[in-house]
Amino acid sequence: MSKVTCIVPNYNHARFLPERLDSILAQTRMPDEIILLDDQSSDNSCEILQEYAERFPLLISCHFNEENSGSPFKQWAEGMELAHGDFIWIAESDDVADPRLLETLAPMLEADPKVGIAYCQSRKIGDQGEDLGDYHYLTEKLDADHWSSAYSNDGRDECAKYLIRMNTIANASAVLFRKAAYENMGDEPSRFRLCGDWLVWVRMLEKFDIAYTPEKLSSFRYHESSVRGTTQEEKYLDESRRVRQHIMCHFDALDQELNIVQRSLPEYDADMQPQVIIEAYEEKLNDLFKGLSEEKLNPLTEDKNIHLPLAQRLLDYGNKSFSAKKFKLARQYYAASLRYDRLRLKAIGYAMSTYAPWCRSI
Repeated sequence: MSKVTCIVPNYNHARFLPERLDSILAQTRMPDEIILLDDQSSDNSCEILQEYAERFPLLISCHFNEENSGSPFKQWAEGMELAHGDFIWIAESDDVADPRLLETLAPMLEADPKVGIAYCQSRKIGDQGEDLGDYHYLTEKLDADHWSSAYSNDGRDECAKYLIRMNTIANASAVLFRKAAYENMGDEPSRFRLCGDWLVWVRMLEKFDIAYTPEKLSSFRYHESSVRGTTQEEKYLDESRRVRQHIMCHFDALDQELNIVQRSLPEYDADMQPQVIIEAYEEKLNDLFKGLSEEKLNPLTEDKNIHLPLAQRLLDYGNKSFSAKKFKLARQYYAASLRYDRLRLKAIGYAMSTYAPWCRSI
């Protein structure tokens, strides 16, 4: 049977630790080792962690930082260096687990050596443990069916279709992963404060597959002192863009990103000029490529199809203008569309139809 290491990274979660640690010790499939980490907490976390280690000295070890690391993902890396198990469960210190979590997830990894990540659906709970629903609402807008039942999927396909759009594995405590999948991770995730987990999943899925169960076996606690609860939006946007860029560059997923850009363009307005759409698209492209090295940027910007989504949107708005009998504006949209896709014969025909409507049926 494969060995499981449970890593508990903690910072100032003393009030949640007993419930968290008891839920680990209540697993029907017990971890083979439990590593407790503390990142210079200012509360009495270390006392609680040490107490549990003394109660279970053969199972639990404590490791306390002398200085705060500044990132939870540096604690992840520290825990990984200490871990001896084949499978790793990073059990965040303020979350709670169903007793069947390891019993359910471990066989998903054992059944297929190609699977590097096994995870479950999560409940969302408040400071006092109140039920706040689950995380299905986050993913159903991407795909209403994908997370409604158990599945296994090619890791690269999962990234190109879903993880490029958002961190669909939102709760790290709901994940059991293969230690071998973490090898050669490097220190890049440690430079993140908010989206390091997202990057870790993506890096793992470059070489491994993923398996999921819709059972709600982990509870993510959302409260005022949680990292997600106190983050600044600008920091999150910067880190999430860097993760999406990684997927875009390593998973041949530029088309998916461009479609996302297209969907974010301004809605049609009968008085809006094509230049408004063009400038919005270029601004979003600049944001998409921001910070990329020249080596990574050149192959993307040299792609002749990079403006095809813009050409399609301009064509669509030309048709809307035509339907509104704004023929001059329609011609402007069609002409703008042709600037970005000279082979789009429909745009030529539509432009001619603003003078001779019979051309539209050609």
